[in-house]
This record gives sequence, structure tokens and C-alpha cells, in this order.
Amino acid sequence: ANDASNAIAEYASGSISKFVVEMNEYLQRIGCKDTYFVDVHGHHHPKHITTPYDMALLTREGLKNPTFRKMVSTITYKRPDTNKQKGITMVQSNKLLRKSSPYYYSKAIGVKTGNGSGARDTLVAAAEHDGRTLIAVLMNTEERKHNFEDAKRLFEAAFSEKKVAKQLIVA
Repeated sequence: ANDASNAIAEYASGSISKFVVEMNEYLQRIGCKDTYFVDVHGHHHPKHITTPYDMALLTREGLKNPTFRKMVSTITYKRPDTNKQKGITMVQSNKLLRKSSPYYYSKAIGVKTGNGSGARDTLVAAAEHDGRTLIAVLMNTEERKHNFEDAKRLFEAAFSEKKVAKQLIVA
């Protein structure tokens, strides 16, 4: 929820605006060259910009964190009752993870679906097989189902490629 994002930003940095500055600085440090955000929750804003490449870099960093990995791969989560709301079961919208979905992909490990007026349907997905982790980023598609179909095709094509090991030679 946006209010939770704002609360976390204020807690982490003292203010939302300071968090946004620090977040954009962090993105540059990890190699993002064409990404800039103006809020902490990701809702559409005309000054938000990013690229699939930068989203892949950000995802690569996120996947290094076990808590992030667990969160983005969780299929269902039971939010308990509070004094304000009844509990609900939240269901993952990434159909690559859901066995009941026609788009289920057994190698998928999750990440993020998205939809917005400016961005249309998006998908950042990751998959693992034989010690390899791949990331696919699909943006600005007309129909969400195409993202899942295309991600599966991209993953299968990449996993079928011969794995090439690089050797570092230190002289």
C-alpha cells in the first residue's frame, strides 16, 4: 500500500523526499543509467522513467536478499484481522508461479507484475535452472497474458543455450 511505502520511507530516511533522493542515488550506484523516480510507491508519474535494462539491474540486486526472494516468490499470504479490517488472503498476480495457471512455469522464482495507465502491463520475472538465474523484463504490453507467454519463451531459449564459463586470469 502507498501509505506503507511512505511510512517506511519516513522511518528509513527521515522524510519521503530524502528517501527518494537516496533511492535515486542508490540506483545510480548499482549501474542504472536511465531510471529516475519521484515517489516511493511507484504509481504513475510523468517524471518517472526507467528501462527494462535498469529494472533487470535492480532485480539482480534484490535477488541477492533472501527476504526479497521470499516475498517475490510467495504465492499466497494471509493478512490477519486488525482492529480496522478483516483479514484476507492475498494471491500472487504472477501467473508464472501459480500451478493452477495456464502460464505456470516451474523454474520461475517470482518478482513483480505491474499495470498502470502510462506503463500498461509490465512483468519483471526471474527463473532458476541448473545453477543459472535469469531475469526477463517486459514492458508496455497490451495484454498481461502476453508477458507470461513471452517470459516463458525467453527463459526456455536462454536456458537451452550452452552455458559458457568465464575464467579470470590474474597475472
